[in-house]
Amino acid sequence: MLELSADEQLLQEAQTNLTQLQQELETAEIRQLLSDPHDQKGALLTITAEVDGVDAEYWAYMLLRMYCKWGESHSYKILLVEESCGDFAGIKFASLEIIGRYAYGCLK
Repeated sequence: MLELSADEQLLQEAQTNLTQLQQELETAEIRQLLSDPHDQKGALLTITAEVDGVDAEYWAYMLLRMYCKWGESHSYKILLVEESCGDFAGIKFASLEIIGRYAYGCLK
């Protein structure tokens, strides 16, 4: 219809409908991806520096910070359950509990 007539109101209505349809499609895709019964639950996350050394311990620390920031930005509650400081820098081990709906589904 838009090709036959240059109706501005019809164009705006079509763009609005297209935007709404794209949002509904994205929501449906996310629901399909998170359809496992466990996806709606919280998650436990463990980060371990497998080898000794400054680089591995610092990398584990950076991962810990990254997951904490991600959780905060998605409005999840983050609890540091356990942490073992590294010999050189960073951490050897950390365990996080991420509380919120779909935390497990998003992290898997």
